[in-house]
Amino acid sequence: MGWNKKVLTLAMAGMSISAFSGGYDKATIWSAKWSAFGGAAVGAVDSADAAYFNPAGLVNGDDAFSLNISPGLSRFHGPSTEDNKSINGSYKVLPIMGGLVKKTLSPKFSLGAGIYTIGGAISEFEEVGLSSGSVKNRLGNQSANLKVYEGTLALGYRVNTWLTFGAAWRVLYGTGEFQSFEVNSATSAIIQSKIEGLNDTAYDGFRVGLQAQNESKSMSFGVVFRSGVELDLQDGTASGMAHGSTGSSAAFDGVTRDTKAKSEFPWNIQAGGHFSFGENTSLHYQYGFTKYSELKKIEISGTLKASMASSSGAGANALANGAGNIPLYWEDAHIFSLGFEHILESKWATRIGASYGTQVVNDGTAKNTFTAPGGGPGYYIGTGKKFKDMTFDLTFEYTHDGGSSGGHSLALETADASGNREDGYFLGDFRAEAYQVHASFIFPL
Repeated sequence: MGWNKKVLTLAMAGMSISAFSGGYDKATIWSAKWSAFGGAAVGAVDSADAAYFNPAGLVNGDDAFSLNISPGLSRFHGPSTEDNKSINGSYKVLPIMGGLVKKTLSPKFSLGAGIYTIGGAISEFEEVGLSSGSVKNRLGNQSANLKVYEGTLALGYRVNTWLTFGAAWRVLYGTGEFQSFEVNSATSAIIQSKIEGLNDTAYDGFRVGLQAQNESKSMSFGVVFRSGVELDLQDGTASGMAHGSTGSSAAFDGVTRDTKAKSEFPWNIQAGGHFSFGENTSLHYQYGFTKYSELKKIEISGTLKASMASSSGAGANALANGAGNIPLYWEDAHIFSLGFEHILESKWATRIGASYGTQVVNDGTAKNTFTAPGGGPGYYIGTGKKFKDMTFDLTFEYTHDGGSSGGHSLALETADASGNREDGYFLGDFRAEAYQVHASFIFPL
């Protein structure tokens, strides 16, 4: 595998992640109230937040502006350069936030809009290297910094007193920077490389949903469908250095390339609702499904031109074909969420929730810089209160997942015709964890 494809393997491995840690299609991204229920929102969400969670809820609730700030810390754990030697990455700050607005147009129609974070991958392993061999003293960094944002314009429609529909147009913008520290298994050469400036915008996303509730509003149920969106990260610049086992080096500087790597956020459907027990107590539930099994590979096309200079100063030119595929063979995602709320006499809400996401990453194509090949739970506790001029909500979250690479799929999906694994895939234990604080401020309009 050429060094350019190695970098793209790392870069695009994180591309389809839709959460910063704790699983693909993570149960919660932002919103303190709905995060406290493990993300169980589609059946009861209303007002401005409905533009994201379920546009059918826009016609319920008051006109408002919703500001959501959800900073957090995440860390990844896994083998970096050799089998069965897993190390901890650095804790990284998650810059997650969103703003949404709702405006009533008529008794039948309401309009919503928003801009917010929907996913990404931030991970870093510093000073990784081999524990033995001729290049054991060479150290480098592995990192992934992918951010995906979404803008939406949504419309809600009231059919009657108990049934509503909604639809939203989605625009996604992604950016990426990646560092790769790889060891060539055939030559024992080390390749430290970096890609930055990757970006793409997709304009063809949509979301549709419905909500139904009884006359007393003590029960509700909702369904929302999110379309798949294709993203092609491109227009990046790359640089790096290759170190041979004999001490020779070759620099890759000033790289220009037209390489493209295609992947997508697959389609997703969620269904859930709530039950109220009296005026102050409610139970929220939800199930989500994402068709990740459609992602068999990441398609790479284009060429890479690099000016190469050896350590002795002799120059050479190389043209490397970047065409090829990166194997994924992911599994469909299933996320289960459950939440509970009780309003105290002081009008402060007490909330608690949990979620569980099944394994998505194939144990044969796992990388240490993104979600582990295993399922994982999320735990949430929060509170909130409606004041005269503002509603404030606060939730604390902890999520993690874990698993091991290996098994029958490893040879099938990451090996060449001779049965040798491609560079960059290692056996071992993987884990990802995130701590997050969700704060929401809702202002009436």
